Amino acid sequence: MHRPLTILALVGAFAATSVAFAEEHAQTPREVKARQGLMNVISLNLAVVGDMAKGETEYDAEAAEMAADSLMGVALVDQTGLWPDATLGTQSNRALGKIGEDRAGFLAIWDDFDAAAASLQAVAADGPEGLGAALGELGKTCKACHDDYRVSR
Repeated sequence: MHRPLTILALVGAFAATSVAFAEEHAQTPREVKARQGLMNVISLNLAVVGDMAKGETEYDAEAAEMAADSLMGVALVDQTGLWPDATLGTQSNRALGKIGEDRAGFLAIWDDFDAAAASLQAVAADGPEGLGAALGELGKTCKACHDDYRVSR
């Protein structure tokens, strides 16, 4: 007898949570969604080549090259329109308002990411030996940006 009420309560709770999530997602500015999408692409492709560099997966030249090409593609995305001041320092993302105050410094780090991605792209098909150093340089650019321009968890 209580089972239908429990199920109904769970369905109601799920529906309320889903509506709240949908509303929050709908209110997230498209620039934030685009930035988060780029970060997801970066994360995915760093994992592909990172796992090869650490020996956790077998080296695959084609996969390494595709991952490096994808990272280079992200590096080439013009960042100037993706970081409007109104989207910085809000609850919908972890980007600090400091980006708007120091846009030149922020974009300089993005240029460093571009150069590091190009270096990774140059060695990706040559074997796993060169991946580690190139990934280290790329990782330094990620860390520099996250340390200075992102809210810590």
